[in-house]
Amino acid sequence: VIVRYPTLEIIGISIPGIINEGHLTSIHMEGFENCDIHVLLTERYRLKLVISNDVNTVAVGYHASQSQYSSLAFLFQPKNSFSGIGIIINNNLVVGRKNVAGEAQFLPMNLSDDFTKLTCSLEGALEVVSKTMVSIISIVAPEAIILYCDMITAIDVLKEEMAKHIPSEYIPDIIKVTDMHEYILHGMMILCSRV
Repeated sequence: VIVRYPTLEIIGISIPGIINEGHLTSIHMEGFENCDIHVLLTERYRLKLVISNDVNTVAVGYHASQSQYSSLAFLFQPKNSFSGIGIIINNNLVVGRKNVAGEAQFLPMNLSDDFTKLTCSLEGALEVVSKTMVSIISIVAPEAIILYCDMITAIDVLKEEMAKHIPSEYIPDIIKVTDMHEYILHGMMILCSRV
């Protein structure tokens, strides 16, 4: 890409995991555990580099695609894996200390089974997503929660499950999306433009 576009000034990478001061942590990709990816790529390509957690990138892109909400949370719940949450408050991405904001793997939830096992069934995903959303609401109370989860198809059923743990008046707008790619690209362009 650099050979083809010699005027390229910045590289943007959206990747799962916690990116803390260029170090990639809490990622399950062999060879990348606690890797200082920022130094490696900057030394190799001699360009500015922006590395962002993938769900944070999606949240930035989704937020930019609309004008209704100044605060939202984007919840990505894949099968057989922990949730990721991108949080926008007052039109700003919240990454927190050491970029750990939104790492649902650290939420101490009372679940009926192992977190990742539950995500592989409709009933289990409903339990995980509803409890994760209630946690999001009780901590940051966004105006909307955007959901990407193949297992959840009915938002009304999800809201009923959430209402078992929190009064329904506190449940914000919940918007289900079926594709994250457009938001990732848009979000990464925005994050790169801020450097």
